[in-house]
Amino acid sequence: MTNGQNSSNAQGGNEGTTVQQVQMYGTMGTLAEFRIDGDWNVYQERMEQFFLANGIPEERKVPLLITCMGEQAYKMLKDLCDPVKPAESTYEQLCTVLTRQFAKKVSVYRKREEFYNLRQNTNESVTEWYAKMKNFAAQCSFGSNLIPALKDKFTTGMKDGPIKDRLYEEETTKDLSEFVEIAMKEAAAIKTTNIDVHSIGKSREGAKKKNGYGSQKKLSTTMGGEKTSKKNYDKACYVCGLTNHKFSECKYKQYKCKNCNTVGHLAKVCKTVKNHFVEVEENKVMEMFQVEVKSENNCGLSPVMIMVKIENVSIEMEVDSGAGISILPVEIVKEKLPHIHINSTVLKLRTYDGSIIKPTGEIEGKLKYGERELYGKLLVVKKGHRALVGRDLMKKIGITIMGISKIEVESTNKNNKLELLMNEFEELFEEKVGKYEYEKVTLKVKEGCTPIFCKPRPIPFAFKKKVEEELDRLEKEDIIQKVETSEWGTPLVPVIKPDGSIRLCADYKTTVNKYLVNINHPLPRVEEVFVALQGGKTFSKLDFLNAYNQLELCENTQKLLAWSTSKGIYIVKRLPFGTKPACSKFQSVLKKYC
Repeated sequence: MTNGQNSSNAQGGNEGTTVQQVQMYGTMGTLAEFRIDGDWNVYQERMEQFFLANGIPEERKVPLLITCMGEQAYKMLKDLCDPVKPAESTYEQLCTVLTRQFAKKVSVYRKREEFYNLRQNTNESVTEWYAKMKNFAAQCSFGSNLIPALKDKFTTGMKDGPIKDRLYEEETTKDLSEFVEIAMKEAAAIKTTNIDVHSIGKSREGAKKKNGYGSQKKLSTTMGGEKTSKKNYDKACYVCGLTNHKFSECKYKQYKCKNCNTVGHLAKVCKTVKNHFVEVEENKVMEMFQVEVKSENNCGLSPVMIMVKIENVSIEMEVDSGAGISILPVEIVKEKLPHIHINSTVLKLRTYDGSIIKPTGEIEGKLKYGERELYGKLLVVKKGHRALVGRDLMKKIGITIMGISKIEVESTNKNNKLELLMNEFEELFEEKVGKYEYEKVTLKVKEGCTPIFCKPRPIPFAFKKKVEEELDRLEKEDIIQKVETSEWGTPLVPVIKPDGSIRLCADYKTTVNKYLVNINHPLPRVEEVFVALQGGKTFSKLDFLNAYNQLELCENTQKLLAWSTSKGIYIVKRLPFGTKPACSKFQSVLKKYC
């Protein structure tokens, strides 16, 4: 056993200037000498693997350890062991002394704070982000919660973009390795696309500079042939402006516009342009040809009235093809739309007889007629006028003029009947969870089972506020109720919806599902559904809001399905998603009425 070349001379000077490599002839691998500024925990792991690889017996470990120590480190070890010499101590005793002196002491919670605050840098690849995240997690002492913590941080800490959006589409049941693989594939696809676009741009530039018109024509022919292999659509995507995909397939749907800060489109297609000042003519006059009929006996047709929803408030309006712009009387705005601010306007209205009407202002908001939704403006006028749908909105909401003085309204009667029906049974169409009051659901467990209570799983800080808000909402709607103790407790798994909201799912497979007695009720097959619909002409689709939650649970079942959360324990008062018999039970109730 000898040191490398000139080891004694190099070590005699400043220890910090040279790292000595200790070479043992006839052995596998080398070890750098340990210095006082090194990490003893890492060095000890390497040394023990060196001993294992070379079959070093116990009696040789102390001499090898002393040999591998730098001069300053050995002096300190000698002082720490005094009055006993290091050579007279055992290997375990020396390791204990060195660990106490040189092992780096860390604050676990400080390291966890650094871990939770991690974010992927702009120029950082997926693999680099994964390695950095693992490095920070190593000193956090997560224990059995390491994998869930890594999976949450890998996804939520990633920089905003298509890769993060792609990961948000996945279920939480996937493994960490699967998330990493998906992210790497998505990154590779994006990189390939960028390379292709760059190479096409360079080829076009080269053709222009080098070969002139003929080469440019040849290039465009090649590109044209390449273009035909891709599917194009008649209309450009209003999110990004491209024509090679539908809006529903656009990966930029959740991006925020840099111009107007609105989610749903990119800046290049934004209709709101910053720093562009447009002067509006003060005396701009819009035509509003409204004919007042004093006696309906002289008129063969009654006004065409439709129900338009303005910010979810139903308002009856008259279709007037003679009006160039849509208007609302100020009394309707104050009565039904008090929450909407009336903005000032420079527009003026001219009636059929030439008189001028100066509007009170204008409002803007979300409009809905039938299945069509849009964002529009309406002028607010003084009392004494009707609510009119003018030509500015007619086409947008599906009302077209056919021939002369013939108005065709898409499904006007049908929509009016539907509006009347929905207004008559308004409580059935409220946006809140209903309650089936004719029976309560009872779920039974097998005899001899032992209650299981799982502690709540850690929630990423990014989602903690949303989870707590969702718990408060469910408690307010009487779907869950907070209690002090419970024999059963199932942890929650938050799921991110496409709109960014949270759905709380209980992981019942770890607790009560394996003990629940099955409810055997057949689910209808597709063929049976088609037979039931045979001969029908008009069909309706009813979508139950949180369907399972509309069934109440008996008191014992409520305790059985209790949730274990970071805010405490909640018993579940309605049938939750995730329980094994839920689907069959809901179908059995539905069968009584369908």
